Amino acid sequence: MKKGAWQNSLTRTDSDLMELPIRKDYYAEEGESAVDQLETLDSKRIVDTVLEDFVCCPDCGNVFLVDSEFKRNGSVSCCNKTLFIKQKKTRRRIIRLNYQEIIRLISNKLEEAFGKQHITFDKYTRVWKIKTDGSQIAVLIQDLSSASSLLLSPDEPFLCVYLEGDKLPLSSDITSGWRFVYLCDTLLDNKIQLRSRANALDYNKTARYSQLESKFDSYLKKITYTQFEKEFVPAFIEGIKEKNPDLERLYLRLETASATFINAKPVMIGGPAQSDFYLINLLEYLKAGLRPEKFGEAKRYYTTKFTFGDYSTAIGHSNDKDVLFIVSTNNIQPEVWAKVAERRSIENRYKHVLLDADVILFLIYNLGLENIIT
Repeated sequence: MKKGAWQNSLTRTDSDLMELPIRKDYYAEEGESAVDQLETLDSKRIVDTVLEDFVCCPDCGNVFLVDSEFKRNGSVSCCNKTLFIKQKKTRRRIIRLNYQEIIRLISNKLEEAFGKQHITFDKYTRVWKIKTDGSQIAVLIQDLSSASSLLLSPDEPFLCVYLEGDKLPLSSDITSGWRFVYLCDTLLDNKIQLRSRANALDYNKTARYSQLESKFDSYLKKITYTQFEKEFVPAFIEGIKEKNPDLERLYLRLETASATFINAKPVMIGGPAQSDFYLINLLEYLKAGLRPEKFGEAKRYYTTKFTFGDYSTAIGHSNDKDVLFIVSTNNIQPEVWAKVAERRSIENRYKHVLLDADVILFLIYNLGLENIIT
């Protein structure tokens, strides 16, 4: 998985073996209880792991894998010391998260708990909805689900399946209505326990977001391309300008949560055979895209799928300028997000910013722009 805002290569947490962080490059050394958990996750195809022999410099902590070159030389040097093969240790390391298997697991567990007829899944945002007795709640996966509006809505209860406990928000002001389930617990959880966790949520508080989401979906279905381009986008841009004080407050809230998954928008950049995700820093992304000088040249797309061809054509006409895209769908071809991430890496900033339906709804919700979708 691509590095996100808080993903560090080859990190581990000795004190948190019962809830090991499920992330690429997490490892456990031979003899530690976490090795058994990693083997279980591997056997369930949730992750792919590898056994490695290594030596570690006692001074700086640098790790050297015992590879063919090491074996040929018999030793390596570090910090004016010689490290020999006989000092090697063994570890099991996560080399890949199998996201489609994680999604399949959670889908199965939810269907077992609530019945298949009550579960819907949006493959573009990777969000489930549990619908019972006229109410609904959302189920998200940390760093996989793209549901920005919910993550800054303390009054909107939802169930969050998390992979890394150290990336969960600590503020009760943000998480008062949420319920959390660790992925490994979900592996073993029976349907009664899972149902009880979801039922502990206050369904009565879900009204505003779910109603706004439905209203936005209905609005997009009834308008035409011309209305989206000539009416909605200008009203949306003007609303952002008029709500600048609210936008600054929104930035402050994101900054407060910058070290958590709330400030991350996961986007798919891999193909169907092996999905991969990139975490967009939402605060940095919005600040880069919502600048007045970008509004006038914003590219507008009313479509059911935004393709790499659409993206390439727009970029080709931009003369290498910064580009803001406003797109009516969450169905974004992964190659588009991959290029957005690549340009971020090259430029050290977001040169191309794409506001998909998720982010548009996020801004409508948090800036109070409901009047533009009547």
